[in-house]
Amino acid sequence: MRRGTPLLSLLPILILLNAACSRSSSKQDGLRQQQPTRDLLDLKIKCAEVGRRFHPGFVRDLRGAGRETPLVPRFAYNAKLNTCIYRGGSFDKAGSFQFIVDLTTNEELASYLDNGSMDDTAVLERAKFNQRQMELFGPKSD
Repeated sequence: MRRGTPLLSLLPILILLNAACSRSSSKQDGLRQQQPTRDLLDLKIKCAEVGRRFHPGFVRDLRGAGRETPLVPRFAYNAKLNTCIYRGGSFDKAGSFQFIVDLTTNEELASYLDNGSMDDTAVLERAKFNQRQMELFGPKSD
């Protein structure tokens, strides 16, 4: 029976050790979860900086081409594509042009030319552009 006594005296120590380890593990799990969130925030901030540098050049090129009014830009980090995307465009009396481009590769991801037509093709093209914009940017937060 004496052999069981030392094990019984160790039981409270083992319970405390287990509790301390599980708390430490919980804190580490929390830190691991925070790191990807911080990394994502850093990517979003860098994307915003890239977008803000890209937009003035686009406006300069736009005015050089004779189109006067740029649309309000929208840019975001797209985690699925792992890239920074930009939506821009312009409008004048003839209509508007909108596009979405990958700022890393300069690849056009979607575009839409609106000449004011309400025919079925124009309405379908507008809906396709809006759908693609929603896929890439998610819902617009106003």
